[in-house]
Amino acid sequence: MGDVLSIDRSIYKAKKYINQNDFKSAKNQYLKILLKFPKNIRIFNELKNLINSQNIEPNDEIINSFNQGKFQEVISLCYKVLEKHPYSYSIYNILAITYQILRNYNFSIESFSKAIDINPYYADGYYNLGVAYTQNADFEKALKNYTKALSLNPNNTVFHRSISLIKKYEHNDDHLNKMLTLLKNQRMQENQKTQLYFALAKAFEDIRDYKKSFDFYIKGNYLRKKEFKYNIKEDQILFKNIREELFKKNEVFTNNNLKTKNQLKPIFIVGLPRSGSSLLEKIISCHPKVHACGELDLIEKGIKIIQLDNIFKNKNSKFLRSFYFENILQLKIPKNIFIDKMPLNFRWIDFIVSSFPEAKIIHISRSPVATCWSMFKQYFNSYGNQFAYDLDDLVEYYKMYDELMKFWNELYPKKIYNINYELLTESPTKQLTPLFRYLNLEYKNDFLQFYKNDGLIETASLSQVRKKLYTGSSLNYLNFKAFLNEFIKKFNNEV
Repeated sequence: MGDVLSIDRSIYKAKKYINQNDFKSAKNQYLKILLKFPKNIRIFNELKNLINSQNIEPNDEIINSFNQGKFQEVISLCYKVLEKHPYSYSIYNILAITYQILRNYNFSIESFSKAIDINPYYADGYYNLGVAYTQNADFEKALKNYTKALSLNPNNTVFHRSISLIKKYEHNDDHLNKMLTLLKNQRMQENQKTQLYFALAKAFEDIRDYKKSFDFYIKGNYLRKKEFKYNIKEDQILFKNIREELFKKNEVFTNNNLKTKNQLKPIFIVGLPRSGSSLLEKIISCHPKVHACGELDLIEKGIKIIQLDNIFKNKNSKFLRSFYFENILQLKIPKNIFIDKMPLNFRWIDFIVSSFPEAKIIHISRSPVATCWSMFKQYFNSYGNQFAYDLDDLVEYYKMYDELMKFWNELYPKKIYNINYELLTESPTKQLTPLFRYLNLEYKNDFLQFYKNDGLIETASLSQVRKKLYTGSSLNYLNFKAFLNEFIKKFNNEV
């Protein structure tokens, strides 16, 4: 009876704060009661109702601006909403995501933190904050937030996989056992299983159970390919169009008359994913005149607008250039020279050469087997790497990539600088000195301390670019050699 009266009095006090429009005091009052009565459903539901009563979902104007890439508008619109609804955690969340896209991770972390401060039960908010800390290589804080998110939603396999990426597993690891238990859930959807399969593959690889690890990689990739309904023929047609139809006259396109009002000078790093582009970006961006922009999807977006049948018209070079730089300016880059390291831009080198005569193009390559196996191990969040979820598709795609790069090098021998990942790690100064000369930048050995530099890490490389330069990573596949003999043999025969 005493507990009931105590709860009633406390709730009355909380509602008094609500009537005074004092959300913060009301919320703190409910939290105070929950500390004393943590299993009381009534208090918990009243607190959630209070939090949600203050929340405003992003309106159509915010959503449309976000989808159109008008990120400065999104920020302005979010702050206008927050002036009237300062306790809207959903607005803080999209604001934080926008800052994340703009690579302003300090404001991003601050906004995510405000979202979960308003709503301490916001699992996605903790997860998003974990992502922000992961990108900033603060793995301790990332793990703390991922774990909190998981405690609020234990069956969320996205949370499990995110933990697996930054955690080093040991035998009888508690998190590994939790994932194995969750795998028995018969109601789990295929897309949930996919996340869990990749997480378990990483965990078993850590404890050197390569047979189980390989089996989970196979299962995860099978479901991921099924999800996309990918057929390698789609890319075979694309590559054929690029080489045979678009360039059947073997014409070389340059447009040195294009000028820009700004002085921006892009450096494009192209190749295949997992070939060392993140490492190269970190090293080059150590130069005080260079800014790293990560993987930008602007070239492909612009090309989709242009339509392939008109690409040789001069207006399309002007359009792509205008479209690209307009979106780059949204990022508010603090330096004139910037890096766009979207690997698959290797397909569009003709566009880059014709639209950006001042651009520098660096092609980084790596051992074929190492590259493809590394891709096969990744659950790519971004669209465009569907070829990576099947070993046979990887062999075929690598073959097409290799042939296309030879084609580009023949067409534009002075426009593309080729560098090899393995040689870069074995003799960095020898490889980097002529590269920086090509970029018209001065090289310093201090740049090899790239791992000490701050900056977002948005790709699967994660902790790798926070370490000193090391060799041997291309031999990782040897741990799985017993299961890859056919793949390696086919690779050697076809590539």
